[in-house]
Amino acid sequence: MECLDRALWDHRPAMPALAALGVRRVRLQSGWARTERSRGSYDFAWLDGIVGDLAAIGVEPWISLSYGNPLYGATPETAADYTGQGVFPLQNEETAAAWKAYVEAVVRRYRDRVRVWEIWNEPDVSIFLKVPAGGSWAREYAGLVRFTAPIIRTAAPEARVAVCTAAGPGMGGPRAAALFAEGIGDCADIYCFHAYEAVPEQFSPAMRSAFYAAVRRFAPKIEFWRGEAGISSVSAGKGALMWLPLSEEMQARWMSRHLVRDLADPDLAFTSWFHLASFRHFSGLCTYHYGVVRDGDFSPKPAFHVLRRIAVIFDDGRCAPDALAGMALHASRLPDGAQQSPSCQAIVAGAAVHSFRRDSFPLFAVTSRWPAHEDMPPVRVDATLFDAAAAAPERAAWRDPVLLDLLDGSVAPLEPFDGGFRVSFDLANHIRVVTERAALEGVPGLALTAAAAERPVDAPLSQSTHE
Repeated sequence: MECLDRALWDHRPAMPALAALGVRRVRLQSGWARTERSRGSYDFAWLDGIVGDLAAIGVEPWISLSYGNPLYGATPETAADYTGQGVFPLQNEETAAAWKAYVEAVVRRYRDRVRVWEIWNEPDVSIFLKVPAGGSWAREYAGLVRFTAPIIRTAAPEARVAVCTAAGPGMGGPRAAALFAEGIGDCADIYCFHAYEAVPEQFSPAMRSAFYAAVRRFAPKIEFWRGEAGISSVSAGKGALMWLPLSEEMQARWMSRHLVRDLADPDLAFTSWFHLASFRHFSGLCTYHYGVVRDGDFSPKPAFHVLRRIAVIFDDGRCAPDALAGMALHASRLPDGAQQSPSCQAIVAGAAVHSFRRDSFPLFAVTSRWPAHEDMPPVRVDATLFDAAAAAPERAAWRDPVLLDLLDGSVAPLEPFDGGFRVSFDLANHIRVVTERAALEGVPGLALTAAAAERPVDAPLSQSTHE
């Protein structure tokens, strides 16, 4: 729910949609420039309304302390910027004192309802943090963190402090390491990175682990959050990934892969989606269509329903990443017994399988890496279950497996074969879930038909016909 600090959209028409989503938190920006319009006088009415509306539906805000205030330290270039985006608050003693007073006021006001305070937004992006020519954003931002974190902790001793960059795994790794090399590891509890990847599975677990290790070298106890990522549903305007051929369906497919990939990452404590609603870009030149509800009537896009299914299946407290369960994919033989084409074999070889356990049942989220904006060729796979948590892992078998499609919410029965440890289904370029029917019981919004007869768990294994 960013950009309310700059009054770029009205949150109120979107609240019913937010209440129905099942998400836990939303990100806000505190809006110093909107709150203090005359020196020494704070008007929190606008933010009181937002925080109060969120509390009423049980959603917790986390607040990014952004940005500066043109009343203090504005240059001729930034004086007309009512948002304060380009105004750095530590330019001199006067601006630093004003920033300190503001941070104390906003944290004290909301400390009973806000537990996480983030210092600034994307300081490694020049439009958000202006540094002197030849200066270092990492050094300037580290100074801001060291100045601001004690203010937060004094005003709200139980609060958690987050630092933020636009840098993420891959090319952003050196930037993240450079920031923490400035010695802010003891100041922060959470590191929020913003990363928008054209292919959600672009960075392997090894690449992501290397990224985390580079930060933990300087901050061993830091918790990792993805504070922003998303994709537009309209191919027009500004913003990340706008070079892709976008559509509402593409947004939904991409979302399923991005969010589930993050939820499968055991090192990532939290992930989020940019944005709840479409709104006018701060340049005034276009509209951002990253929201899960449409511009104008706030009606739900396909991505809204995908996000809701992800929230109630993967993030309701019953599901967690699991390294003890695995699923191997093989390209099924064609009806005449022939092998599928080499290109289909390659699609299967490149597919992603994310392993979870929901209650006591293995749950696998499966997708190809085929571009989310294209229709992929039909590819059928045989999927082999291995569950090391079973009493006899070599005899772990499906009892009543189902295939859940996150895009449309359909649930279809699967017929086990080869002694009950294999199933077949069509691969897609969005997330499909294979699990036991019992794992999905009680999940709202899913049409589960009556369970099939229980299958014996100790059925002998037969030799696969495809090996």
